[in-house]
Amino acid sequence: MHRRRKKKDRRLSSILNKFVSILSPGFNDGFSPDNIPGDLKFKTWASITPKTGKKTQDSDRDNVNITHEILIEFHGGRKIDQKDIVTYGDRTFHIIYVFNHNEDDRLYVLKAEEKF
Repeated sequence: MHRRRKKKDRRLSSILNKFVSILSPGFNDGFSPDNIPGDLKFKTWASITPKTGKKTQDSDRDNVNITHEILIEFHGGRKIDQKDIVTYGDRTFHIIYVFNHNEDDRLYVLKAEEKF
């Protein structure tokens, strides 16, 4: 169930319009360089904006990586780090770095990569 926004936070609703899950890293299966998603840490509102794309080719297939900027509300006491994973629907984003926007503990800016 989605949580209701406080009156003072309604101005963020036009920006933070996707309800995402923040997951702790699970384990690495040994075949892929990324962790498999683990346990749910929390859910929050976010905006997801694509920034860059890169296509590489292995011996038998093409790999497409898209970098996104994800804005989320700050949640006191809930730490997000580079090992965590963001999911939105069936999409999975692996966090590259976390930045405290304006250092005022209001918004986090996450740079994350989605792989196809």
